[in-house]
Formats: sequence, structure tokens, C-alpha cells
Amino acid sequence: MPARIHVIDAQVAGLPAGCPEILKGQIVGGSLQYPVVVTDPVGTCPALRLADHHEALIVVPETAPRHGTSK
Repeated sequence: MPARIHVIDAQVAGLPAGCPEILKGQIVGGSLQYPVVVTDPVGTCPALRLADHHEALIVVPETAPRHGTSK
């Protein structure tokens, strides 16, 4: 499931220096309450596998817009 990851504390989350405060990625495991995510690489920040740390990250699931007819 696509997700947006907001970094609150990069050091606690284990992000290298130079990573942005908002990352895009995919939820690949865990639960929606405690997701495991893989981030997309951006600039000098590599792809990362992160477990949700409530004090360090906020993971926001993103849903694709529905296609079809609306009433």
C-alpha cells in the first residue's frame, strides 16, 4: 500500500543525514497501527526499510482515487 512517511526524529528513525522530512514509499508489512515501510530513494537518500516508531515517524497510508461512475 502506498504511504507518505513524515520524519519527526531522523536519528531515532535511523535515517542517514540528508534525507528529507517527508518521504514516499510502500507499506510492506506489520499492521496499519505499526507498519513496516520501504521508502523510495530521493536525491542522496537511499531506499530504506523502516519500522514505525511513533516518536520518530508518522506513516500515512495513501489510497488511490476510485475510478468509475459516481452518483
